[in-house]
Amino acid sequence: MPSLHETAYPRLRASVTAKDLADVYTPTVDEISLAESVSRGFHAKVCFLVLLKTFQRLGYFVLLRDAPDQIVGHVAKHAGGLPMSSDLAAYDASGTRRRHVLTIRGHLKVKPYSESGEAEELLTKVLREASQTKEDLADIINVGIEELVHHRFELPAFRTLHDKAQAIRADVNTTIYRRVAESIGATGRGAIDELFIVDDSSATPWQVAKEDPGPPTVSQLRKGAAAMPRC
Repeated sequence: MPSLHETAYPRLRASVTAKDLADVYTPTVDEISLAESVSRGFHAKVCFLVLLKTFQRLGYFVLLRDAPDQIVGHVAKHAGGLPMSSDLAAYDASGTRRRHVLTIRGHLKVKPYSESGEAEELLTKVLREASQTKEDLADIINVGIEELVHHRFELPAFRTLHDKAQAIRADVNTTIYRRVAESIGATGRGAIDELFIVDDSSATPWQVAKEDPGPPTVSQLRKGAAAMPRC
């Protein structure tokens, strides 16, 4: 089971470099103007900007109480004030945040994942296609992330992506196994079963087949030639 850190799912880091603060989290003049137009007071303006800049970085809305102090302080400084000491958890539970989320979606032209079946339908399709050629679950999840971002959908929770990818991969693999089993027939399935029967040497034919070849000596070459089927 891959962890969030093993995939391309974006996340906030506890420590933010000065370069990232400057390049990623510095609000533009237009963004500050937008924040002022939808917010009352400095606190709400900074909260809007932190929500906006973290969404631009992550592709989903975070709770501001989880935002590193470095980001909040950096945004507050560029918004024209000092770092805030107000309780950000109160903003997270407020109607102001909900209004800000709608404004940011409209401004960035992104669509929520959960409010229509379109995003889930797209995700199901691309995960199924990826599972046809990929086995590693992290790789399959990454395909889903890329396609959701490309089609301008917010990212769902990582658990949602993980569980959906895991279920679809299992379904695809089961279908492939069933097709193979049907195509080789009862005789083929019996021959495969025999590969795992332990003989008098306490080794299965499968273990023998997997043994590393010996050094390329004359005797080994003769042994291999003798084992080859005659046409």
